[in-house]
Amino acid sequence: MHLLAIDTGTQSTRVSVINEDGNEIVTAGRAQEMGTPHPGWATQKPSIWWENVVSCIREIANSGKVDVKKIAGIGVCGQMHGSVAIDTHGKLIDFDVPLWCDKRESNGLKNLNESEVDYLYSKTGNLPLPAWVGFKIQWVKENLEEIYNRADKFFAPKDFINFMLTGEIATDPTEASGFYMYDAEKEEWSKELTEALKLDFNKLPVIRPSYSVLGILKKDIATLLGLPEGIPVATGAADFLCHHLSSGTNVPGQAMDLCGTSSCFSIIVKKPLFNRNIQNLRHITNSWISFGILDAGGGCLRWLRDNVCIDLIDHAKEETQDVYTLMIEKVKDMSPGTDGLFFLPYLQGERVTGSAYSRGSFFGLTSYHKRKHLIHAVLEGVVLGLNQMVSIAKDAGIVIDEVRFIGGCSRSDYWSQMRADCYDAKILVMKAVEGGIMGAAILAGCAAGIFKSPIHAAEKIAAKVNKEFVPQRIRSQQYREIYNRFIILHDSFQKYFRLFYV
Repeated sequence: MHLLAIDTGTQSTRVSVINEDGNEIVTAGRAQEMGTPHPGWATQKPSIWWENVVSCIREIANSGKVDVKKIAGIGVCGQMHGSVAIDTHGKLIDFDVPLWCDKRESNGLKNLNESEVDYLYSKTGNLPLPAWVGFKIQWVKENLEEIYNRADKFFAPKDFINFMLTGEIATDPTEASGFYMYDAEKEEWSKELTEALKLDFNKLPVIRPSYSVLGILKKDIATLLGLPEGIPVATGAADFLCHHLSSGTNVPGQAMDLCGTSSCFSIIVKKPLFNRNIQNLRHITNSWISFGILDAGGGCLRWLRDNVCIDLIDHAKEETQDVYTLMIEKVKDMSPGTDGLFFLPYLQGERVTGSAYSRGSFFGLTSYHKRKHLIHAVLEGVVLGLNQMVSIAKDAGIVIDEVRFIGGCSRSDYWSQMRADCYDAKILVMKAVEGGIMGAAILAGCAAGIFKSPIHAAEKIAAKVNKEFVPQRIRSQQYREIYNRFIILHDSFQKYFRLFYV
């Protein structure tokens, strides 16, 4: 039997058919642009996601590479924290949805006093931030009142795709925990939190387990897609947590580095780790993750590619090579510290280690430095930024001697070794680079009754190590000092970010 997995990401939508042994049979993808109409804003129209899903599935169904009658289940994951709205007639309100990395602040968020922040933090395990869905909905209520009033339900991007497939309105715990209206102790929606945000509790969807059957593929949609009707569709989960699942990072104490458009360093915990410099989300399994995030982690390298390495893009096309490989090839002779050049990787601001007003910055630039120094500084800046989470975890008494590395950036051996040296921990590069797709497939298999449990399935078909990188003692010592300097810069810059960009 086969499983159809959908990943609605930020830069692209991907659909794959995977067999029950975890092997990809066929895949299709479509690129999609993120709008930035103002500094700090990040938007997309949900209709684009659905159009891309339809296009990808139809391509697969018509490819002749797979017997669609053998598809036993469908699973969806997607980018987190988007506030998609449907009206009382079940129609999409197709406005420019603020995405997970959107930094606009609602007045309700700006005007919280210290006691209100303390209360919200005690209930959610997270500081109030523009990233959380509740504050995005709050912004919509304040600035797009007609849309807020029309909306019957708000839910996440993958929940919208599920709705289009099945007609069912629901979310799962991984997404619910990112709404900021989810009680971390009771693990359910909180009327008290909803009232604190001055939002309508009835606009929240029901919460169902990620691996449960949400519904079945509707007849008209099956015809549109070229699939058999009645295929069970799993409730699904956020892409971040699907990466955790498929990488086998599911047991308390395990750590994962996920580097794609954003970059996250996270640790599995039994209950949220209360530290104001980190964030917490509910896992697919009976646990939580505590994490730090760079909203423009891998995105920093893409920015550099598009603005500084345009000639390499053309060269890569001519040689049918990967442009990022060419970029990193140019820095392999560089030493830790990039000859005194630092990069603060905050092109999309920060969450809890800084603020939404943080900006990307090169520090220490001289006439000696060349393009290769810029590339190397960006690579180091991302790793040093993530190392803040490693440092916080170690200060909390958590031993990190092994990190599972997943996402598109894990294809780079050079960047993997840099992580091992900076974190002073073994890096395990996982075979399933596209962990979101694999995680969604596992959830589809659970809903279809093929797998006993998500963890069991992950260990059986997905959590395989491709390469290992061991820290080099001398370089680890060098990175300790480099990290200390990075933190001095990071902390010193905060007052200037606020001075110039508030």
